[in-house]
Amino acid sequence: MEESFGPFEASATSALVALPTESTIAPLPDPGRPEFDGKALRALLNGPHGDVKDKVWSICSRPEFAYQYDISISDYRRQVLGWLQALADEGLGALGTPAELAGAGDPGGFLAAFGTLGHHDLSLLTKFGVQFGLFVGAVQRLGTAKHHDLVTGALQLDPLGCFAMTETGHGSNVAGLETTATYIPSTGGYEIHTPNPLARKDYIGGAAEHATVAVVFAQLRMGDLGHGIHAFLVPIRTEHGEPASGVAIGDDGAKAGLNGVDNGHLTFDRVRVDGEALLNRFASVDGEGRYSSDITSPNRRFFTTLGTLVGGRVSVASGAVSVAESALTIALRYATRRRQFQTTPGPETSLIDYPSHRQRLLPRLAATYAYHFACAEAVAEYVGLESDAGDTGEARRVFEGRAAGLKAFATWHTMDTVQECREACGGQGYMAINRLGSMRDDVDVFTTFEGDNTVLAQLLAKSLLTEHHSSFEDLTPGRLLRYLRDRVSSFATTNLPVIGSVGGDRTDPEVAGLLLDRRRDLSLEKLAQRIQRRVTDGRDASEAFTEVQSHAVETARAATEAYVYAAMRRANVDDPALSEILDDVSVLYALWRVEEDLGWFLTHGLLTAGGAKAVRSSVATLCDELAPHARHLVDAFGIPDEVLAAPIAL
Repeated sequence: MEESFGPFEASATSALVALPTESTIAPLPDPGRPEFDGKALRALLNGPHGDVKDKVWSICSRPEFAYQYDISISDYRRQVLGWLQALADEGLGALGTPAELAGAGDPGGFLAAFGTLGHHDLSLLTKFGVQFGLFVGAVQRLGTAKHHDLVTGALQLDPLGCFAMTETGHGSNVAGLETTATYIPSTGGYEIHTPNPLARKDYIGGAAEHATVAVVFAQLRMGDLGHGIHAFLVPIRTEHGEPASGVAIGDDGAKAGLNGVDNGHLTFDRVRVDGEALLNRFASVDGEGRYSSDITSPNRRFFTTLGTLVGGRVSVASGAVSVAESALTIALRYATRRRQFQTTPGPETSLIDYPSHRQRLLPRLAATYAYHFACAEAVAEYVGLESDAGDTGEARRVFEGRAAGLKAFATWHTMDTVQECREACGGQGYMAINRLGSMRDDVDVFTTFEGDNTVLAQLLAKSLLTEHHSSFEDLTPGRLLRYLRDRVSSFATTNLPVIGSVGGDRTDPEVAGLLLDRRRDLSLEKLAQRIQRRVTDGRDASEAFTEVQSHAVETARAATEAYVYAAMRRANVDDPALSEILDDVSVLYALWRVEEDLGWFLTHGLLTAGGAKAVRSSVATLCDELAPHARHLVDAFGIPDEVLAAPIAL
């Protein structure tokens, strides 16, 4: 099958159908010395856990970690399980676990390891995250001392666990889960039951073949009372690997990606577990069958339980950004060696020398840099909250909203970037051995696991609206109306002058940031006004918010992109030459985001027609100026050739 290049000669595509063992494109050119301190940039990107990243890369560079492209699902699952055991043997799974539980007590190191695995195989990353992030994390954070022996064993994959939250009928709506856990007074234990087909636990990583224990989220029932969602430890397999009594296990089979993960479904037929099965950090049932919790509000208790798992969203964002870094490294290296068409006598022109090619890849490289720094900042903030140093209720609430937005827009960015890189590499980008196709298929689900992106974006928007209120829905209509009026009034007094032209100031980071900040603030103002009108008309807060969901998502995008840009600007860069190049990268990101939303800026009067033209011109100019540095910028990610492993990039 040949690609169509219109009227051009078919021979022009000959390089695209080369056998993987024979290179028919020019050797990867020597990029020469960078105009900035490349080692300093590498150290800046590595952050405080460069040693952990180097260890992950070293392990994944071993011959036994080499990718296989023609492998059955069953063999792939066994391969990934073997890789997971190797990571456990090297102590990587224990990084985030406290020292008293046989861990290293380094949650930042754990998140760094997880993110770095995003450069390798995403089935392994997912399996790593399920075992050490979700299963171990849930037992550690939701359980108490009596559960912690399980953590110590699980760090060595004994047992292998899974995280059974999602059901066929409910995913994002965790409060609506239908699996039940009914208290049995005569034994002090619980009966776990799947009351209908939609309550089946579905898409559970590890359930199909490997896991022996599940953390099951279920509705706790005690007599006629329901106490909401709680987590329980439920054995799902015997020591011989057979389904436990009352547990039906199914295999979800082939998926669009991540086929090294054994996703499955679980159904419980009145499965009895003892009283110790309840993970009781936030709520307990005593020997007399009395339920108690230090968090008296059921709503707050529910969100506190889920809030302990917020690190998963930060880790998914970090892993996704690593995928974008790999894809861009492949595509931009290939762009320096692949030649196509002659514009002057002599050799054909390198892809990187075409403005259209630069403008499809370099803004996405700039965005990937910005998301890298934003994820690093979020990791540091999360570690601070976990250490209790900065863990106030307000700080955690703000962070949960920000993490939701970061996960949503980082994974959407990665999906867009990987597809663009695939197309930018033509037929070679479609070859399995060059990895872009598998990256795209594997990272696709990142947009919906750990929270559907559209739902997470709304969560951030609601967080931005509520500010100091613990729950948007908890506001009475009168309090909500007064709050929204105050909110709109504060915006009305904010100075938002029109930018007529940014051409002369295009490299000024303050101008670029101001554009994103204005969009964020005005979007939030408009969202508040829309809700205010509906509340004035008699709708309650929840109904009013539902009617403006699409505006909420765009508000979340504006807020996240402003945050991502500001996070990159906050990175500590001492070297003047490096600071200058990163200034250009950050401004390219900001202006590209403005360019992608020019209609909004023009409609809301924040740019004139001349200003819009200047933004587009500035984006093109910055792409041209950064093109000579593109190879150094992707090489600074530090991905070993054995891990990158795409022949077109080596």
